[in-house]
Amino acid sequence: MLREKETADDYRYFPEPDIPPLTFTKEDIENIRKELPALPQERKKQYMDLGLDEALAVQLIDQPELRRIFDAVYKKTNDAKRSSGLVLTQLLGFLKAEEKEISDAPGVEAMVELAGKIGSGTISANAGKDVLEKMVQTGKTASQIIEEEGMQQISDDSAIETLVLKAMDSNPQAIESFKKGKEAALGAIVGWVMKESKGQANPAKVNEILRKQLEN
Repeated sequence: MLREKETADDYRYFPEPDIPPLTFTKEDIENIRKELPALPQERKKQYMDLGLDEALAVQLIDQPELRRIFDAVYKKTNDAKRSSGLVLTQLLGFLKAEEKEISDAPGVEAMVELAGKIGSGTISANAGKDVLEKMVQTGKTASQIIEEEGMQQISDDSAIETLVLKAMDSNPQAIESFKKGKEAALGAIVGWVMKESKGQANPAKVNEILRKQLEN
């Protein structure tokens, strides 16, 4: 018959002389808490607070590889909408079209590089979509594809001004309509520049320089 334990000593709860006592300050505890990974419900709330809908938030929680890519791209862009479009719409769409899994997707560094190229204006958002498709298809980096395809965005003022002047000469009716107050007429001129530059002209620069020319 076993003897019942009645006191702490019965359980051998004695201090270990060779192990010093551990003490934690409130600051230590708070720092440890900050380093702990967020729980699923906390992550879900964080993503929804960024503006993602519940379905997308759950999708990120359920797919760690996809989440790592999204988190890295968001950290680079600080723009949840743009990150969502690039990762959750375009990337997943291209993977599906190629019948590939998320494990076949471009890596975190490759996706961050692409986001950086778009954010810096090296390529336009539309060109970025084409680059991403080729990244999924070929496994090449954004830099490799941009160089091989000659997709670097034209942002040089003088080069764009030359295109704008050429567009104005080719679209006199659109200019006349704009002078009569029809803002939409600018679209025809901008569209001409984009077509002539094969989509490489920086559209913001085109609009800026075009308006300056029309004001002269």
